[in-house]
Amino acid sequence: MGTTPIVSICCQTYNHKDFIVEALESFLMQKTDFPFEVLLRDDASTDGTAEICKEYARKYPDIINLLAYNENQFKKGVRPFPDNVKRAKGKYIALCEGDDYWTDPLKLQKQVDVLEKNDDCILVGAGFQSVYLNGEKENYIASINKDGSSKGFFFTLEDESKTWLTKTLTSLFRNDQEVIRELSKYTPSFDTHLFYHLLKKGKGYYFKQIMGVYNRHDGGIASSLDSVRKNLVSFRIHKEMFDINQDEYCRKKYFIASIDIINDLVSLKKGYKNINLFTLIFNSFKLIKTKSEVIIFIKCLIPIQIKNIFK
Repeated sequence: MGTTPIVSICCQTYNHKDFIVEALESFLMQKTDFPFEVLLRDDASTDGTAEICKEYARKYPDIINLLAYNENQFKKGVRPFPDNVKRAKGKYIALCEGDDYWTDPLKLQKQVDVLEKNDDCILVGAGFQSVYLNGEKENYIASINKDGSSKGFFFTLEDESKTWLTKTLTSLFRNDQEVIRELSKYTPSFDTHLFYHLLKKGKGYYFKQIMGVYNRHDGGIASSLDSVRKNLVSFRIHKEMFDINQDEYCRKKYFIASIDIINDLVSLKKGYKNINLFTLIFNSFKLIKTKSEVIIFIKCLIPIQIKNIFK
């Protein structure tokens, strides 16, 4: 497909033998007028995924560039994406984990066309479908109160603070090394950090159509977390982001994450290691800037027994 790729597809995988073939085939089916590379990274899988990756790398040596570890790097503190993305040669980077896949053969072409025509746009996202273990399917296509065509709309970091517009598996963005370096500030870094720093530098575009499938299964990192644990992860992420960046976006996200933890502590009567309820309440109060946040703050302090009266 040529020597210099326009898009680098970063695919991180670990023990995804039931999903990895579908992911790789969804990359190979892409119809583009430009070359692309698949940066496949296997973190010492033990279920047969490693063998599948090696087979595909042998079959498509001009497209698939395999980084295969003999020892699991995640256990050593090495994050998969930062380790993989440093190999990217493309002008643009697309993301898809080894247990997800794309459904639109024109996904890359459509997204690259947007960035090529809009210099102030830094990333492109789209809708996706969640598939559960029991076979149930759920479509997610975001919408915001903004002018746009039936195909999609442009959005900003402010819009991202109000609704979720940047799902990893449907995202494509400019290969901005300054943004990539910013990720090293965080311990550890997540896609939340990546999209935050991208949208600080430019706007995004959202296609109002399904472009991929998110498999929700027990082996998935995000899928395996219950709501309480997800709230805790979100709290720690946004606390660190606010501590480092001290801007309005991080303040809002940190405030909401703090309220979620307070709600868990009050309603579930559940304690968290290294989180003191009274300190959290005090810090949340200091974050308040609007009347609506005052109301949210007061409501979260009402004991669950009183809340039930007003249901």
